[in-house]
Amino acid sequence: MRKSTITPLVMAATCLTASCQKIQEPVQPEGHLRIMAAQFTDAIPIAYGQLVSVTSAPDPYVAVLWFKKSDESIVVVRVNYARGALGPNITEIPRK
Repeated sequence: MRKSTITPLVMAATCLTASCQKIQEPVQPEGHLRIMAAQFTDAIPIAYGQLVSVTSAPDPYVAVLWFKKSDESIVVVRVNYARGALGPNITEIPRK
């Protein structure tokens, strides 16, 4: 009989003494790459240069196309192949 009354008291005391700590928001690093609106929604401009690679993205049905421009900079274009649509933005990565 004593055991059944002591157990809830011990559990309540443990819950009251445990403290909660607020989890900090993850720090988002400041990016310095140029993110621009895509020139076209139905084509990839020749100015983006040679297609170098195609990789998958974490989003479903999205592929990432990597182009090398004539000045050696890299242009990143996202394509949703399920919808048949190019992403609204591109990322340009300069080479130094």
